Amino acid sequence: MKLMQITTFPLTSMAEAVDVFMDILVNDPLPDYVVRESFYSHWGGDGVKSYLVYDIEDGRTDEGINEIVRRNVKSASVEGYRIEAQVVLPMETALANLGRKLPEA
Repeated sequence: MKLMQITTFPLTSMAEAVDVFMDILVNDPLPDYVVRESFYSHWGGDGVKSYLVYDIEDGRTDEGINEIVRRNVKSASVEGYRIEAQVVLPMETALANLGRKLPEA
């Protein structure tokens, strides 16, 4: 299962948010059944918005989500930090569920 985590925080909290994120990466690695697949971020205007996609091993969805949530709690101290999680599908899978296929590139 793919889980996309979207986080936002104001520019004034950027240093603290980065410190918390780096601490989690270094001191609390993910279990083998949760893979951090991609991570994108942009900033400007009112703040920072980041997109992090996890791939959770089939049959371990509950455990994987609990591990991700446990780490996210550490970010609660960051002023203005907001988080949202969405289950996402690769486009090929979503289209296949509708009996469709992406055209060849």
